[in-house]
This record gives sequence, structure tokens and C-alpha cells, in this order.
Amino acid sequence: MKSLKTWIVLTEASADATTFFHEVICGIACFDTIGAKAITRGADILPFFTNKSIVAKDSGLNDITPSSKEKWYKFIDDTVIQTPPGEDPSTIVQSKEASREFWVENGMETRKNDAIKVAAGVVKRIGKPTGTVYWTGPTNDATHFGAADIAYNEQGISLKFGKGQFKNLTVDAFARTALGTSSDASLLKELQTNVPEKWDDMTSAWMSLIKLSLDGWTITERNAEKKKIQEKALVKAKKLFTDWKRGIAGDWSK
Repeated sequence: MKSLKTWIVLTEASADATTFFHEVICGIACFDTIGAKAITRGADILPFFTNKSIVAKDSGLNDITPSSKEKWYKFIDDTVIQTPPGEDPSTIVQSKEASREFWVENGMETRKNDAIKVAAGVVKRIGKPTGTVYWTGPTNDATHFGAADIAYNEQGISLKFGKGQFKNLTVDAFARTALGTSSDASLLKELQTNVPEKWDDMTSAWMSLIKLSLDGWTITERNAEKKKIQEKALVKAKKLFTDWKRGIAGDWSK
């Protein structure tokens, strides 16, 4: 376990960096392609967060202010090393991960170029952002954008190196985007109100599926005593479900 922990600590920065730079630069490139092309080190990215070209979001889609409290801040921290009084200010950043050397050694230029290429494909499909691009990577898939890494114009976009795809929009987000409904629309509520019979049919189908599962249940226990207990439990479960099903099937509201 100690060896595993050490390995994780040693490789974490590199693995996180490749993901971080690809996601964030792709988001920046959707908004500002020329600006994205000018990035040559991690420290060059911070201004894009500062001017709100891209904003990091938490699970509640609240803004995350870039600061040393965030583990990913080391990739964009542009704080330079201090020089003695009287000497010219340094241009060397303190954070190794935000430096030009780190960028070159870890092949981040290739990641950047791919991110810009992916961004061009995304913009071609859904247009330029009409507002700030969200970097939803820090949310751990907890927003209504699901597994998206970036989002804009109410579209969640999941990114992989060399590929990007739309992913995991809620039905309400889909309704707002595809059908042009208002921001407070609830597609599920609309469907439940307008086609209740479909939901009643679905309830019946679901109840039948559970019954089929119970009827086809096979007990594989070899111990005779345990098998007998399980057989009795299955009989009781079938009876309980049958009694319950009578009041539920065909009626979604119940």
C-alpha cells in the first residue's frame, strides 16, 4: 500500500496536467481561438480565467475563483520568483507545473493543438459561445451536464484526447436546447400532464417485468436448510408483490 501511495503521488501531477490543459484550452479555444494558440505555458492560461473567457464551476454551477486553495491552480499560477532589490523583475514562475519547461517536457503543445482542433469541431456544430464557457471538470459529474468537461449554450461536452462529444444532458436541458422552450420548462411534467396514458402503460410494463423476474427466479443454494429458507422467502415475496401490484399497475400516480 505504501508503494502504491507513493506511485500515485509521483504520477498525479502529470496525469492531472494532461487532462486539465486539454479541457481548459479546448474551452478557451471555443471562445477565443487566437488566444488559445498563443498559450505556451500553463501560466498563460490564468488571464482567461480572470477575464471570464472561461470559468471553473462547482457542483452547484457556482464560480470557483482560481486560487491556491484549488489543487489545479498550480498549473496556471503566474506568480514569479522574487529577485533581490535593484534587479529587474523575474519572468520565471514559481510553480513548476505552470512553467514553460514543464509544458515542453510533458508534450503539452500536442495537447493544446488537439484541444484547438476539437474546439473547432464543437463550434462548427453548435456555434460560438454566446456567453462564458464553463469548465465543469472540477464538479465530478455532479451538475445537470453530467459527465461533460466543458459546457456552453446549455450544451454539455465530454472531451477525450482527439475526440469530443455531446453527453448526458437532462431531458429538461434537451428540451430547452432542441425545442427552444423557456429556461423554466420541465419536459417531464409536460409529458406527464399531456400524455398520462403513456405513463400508466409504462407503470404496468414495469410491474410485469418485476413479476417475470420473480417468477423466473432460480435458487442456487446447495445447503438444504438455507435453500428451504430461501424458497419460503421467495414464495412470500411473490405474494407480497402480487398484492401490491394490484393497486399500482396501470396508475402512474400511485
